[in-house]
Amino acid sequence: QPGDHVGVVLARDVAKPLQPNLSVDSSAVGSLLENLPEPRGGVDWPGAIQESLQLLKTSKQSRREIIILTDTQRSGWSEDR
Repeated sequence: QPGDHVGVVLARDVAKPLQPNLSVDSSAVGSLLENLPEPRGGVDWPGAIQESLQLLKTSKQSRREIIILTDTQRSGWSEDR
C-alpha cells in the first residue's frame, strides 16, 4: 500500500539486508530484487529472520510483517543453527 515501508533480507549462508533501512520506495526495492544473482549455496533462515526483526525495530508502523519466500527445501532450518 502507499506509505508502506519495505525491506529485503537476502537469506544466504550469511543473511544480510539488501539495504540498511526500510524504504518507502517500492520501485527501488523491486529493482534490487530484479538484479539479484541466481540463488546458490546454503541458507540461514533463522539468521534471516533475526535480520528482519532488526529492520522492523526501526519501523513506526503499527502493523509489521515478515514474509518468507522459499523454495520449500528443508535445509536451512536445521536444529543445529
